[in-house]
Amino acid sequence: MATTISFPKPYLAEGKIHIPVSAYLEEYKAKVRELRRELVMPGFRPGQVPTDVIMGRYGERFLSEILSQKFLDSLKALLGGRELFQYPFYEHTPASYQVKPPFPDYEYTFQALVIAQEPLIREAPRLLRYRYEESSEDVSLFQSYLRMVFGRLEEVERLPEQLPSDKYVVLRLSWRPHEGAEALRLRWNSLIEPFPWSHLAGREVGQTFEAPPHILSAYTEYIRSFYPDFSPLTSDSVKLTITGAAFAVPAPLEEIEEKLHIHPHEGEAPPDHGEFWRALLLRHVEQSLSELNHRLYQNQFLHAAGIEIPPNLAQFLYLLYLSTRSQESARGLDYKDFQRELAWELLFQSFLAVEPSLRVSDEELKDSVWENIQKVGELSEQSKSFVDSLRESEAAREEFISSFLQNNEGKFRRSLQEKRFEAFLREKYGEPVEHPISLKSLLLYTL
Repeated sequence: MATTISFPKPYLAEGKIHIPVSAYLEEYKAKVRELRRELVMPGFRPGQVPTDVIMGRYGERFLSEILSQKFLDSLKALLGGRELFQYPFYEHTPASYQVKPPFPDYEYTFQALVIAQEPLIREAPRLLRYRYEESSEDVSLFQSYLRMVFGRLEEVERLPEQLPSDKYVVLRLSWRPHEGAEALRLRWNSLIEPFPWSHLAGREVGQTFEAPPHILSAYTEYIRSFYPDFSPLTSDSVKLTITGAAFAVPAPLEEIEEKLHIHPHEGEAPPDHGEFWRALLLRHVEQSLSELNHRLYQNQFLHAAGIEIPPNLAQFLYLLYLSTRSQESARGLDYKDFQRELAWELLFQSFLAVEPSLRVSDEELKDSVWENIQKVGELSEQSKSFVDSLRESEAAREEFISSFLQNNEGKFRRSLQEKRFEAFLREKYGEPVEHPISLKSLLLYTL
């Protein structure tokens, strides 16, 4: 067995690390001896618990800690000055730890993300941004959409031959742009009917079917936010899988208006009904458009950089991410969004490593904190007095800012770096070209 490493991409290291028994055995035995001196166990005198009993009960934990550290130390030494970006994914043989003699050598097969030593974008991406194109029928369409969203769902296992007239049909579909790619979730509903029902009639949940590629046309904007070069005519046919189906019995519009507090309470002036609905529509459009454009903007750069994180490594890092969020109440990212944000961070770090303009000095950080403190509005009289005292005393200001940054330095430095990165990208690659998008297209992606 031999230790090897290669860099198939500037941000990816993979290979094997050989850890011979001689590299870990003495440390393992020392751990066992140390515990034996201290361990008190029923049936044995203090300090006299047999070694094989200790190995059987605690050996796996000791070996896991020792070998994991040996592996990480070896990997960092192999990286040749590159910085490890995230915890590596690895598998080892033997797959289980041998806690008693005979002790084997271990071989670790690994994949690891590293910070690239060069900017990953070689050619300028074509940048596109969607803007909402309003239509006179949009408020009515939005009301129908909310009736479907607030409606009662009835799960369906087999799709009817004909679309029902008194309820909507809501489907979840899965599609892979190419072999080995992560499946993309698409939505179909009878309010918008992105492609004809004839392709779906009579099918069952879980069924995969082939269809002509033009049926993906309605999803073009959404798919391009994941795959910027997508065209619905790039293949002879597409395969779609029905992963979920339901009837949505629409809720009465009056019930929705009640929930949204459109109806005034006694003694209150009635609101402008039309303006209320239009404002609600525009708020929904703004949020949906922001999410779509954010994803599209990032993926256009990631596509230009050619960043593709191996599935095993991405899934492993996602599990680590979920484990760190298990105690938090806030909802975490789904797998697709996590992959994109991980790749974006990798791209950001590749530029940060070589672009001095993106770095933030300690003095710049302190100046930024002080600038933000002075911009805070609606301060109490006591707070205003305190800020005034900081203006008058450079020593007091320096002491306060230094104290404040003890717990917040990383967050504030990163915030400044992100702003500089966005400005850097705009200056280097230009502003996105705007392209109109209809409410129908946006609603298709948000249901």
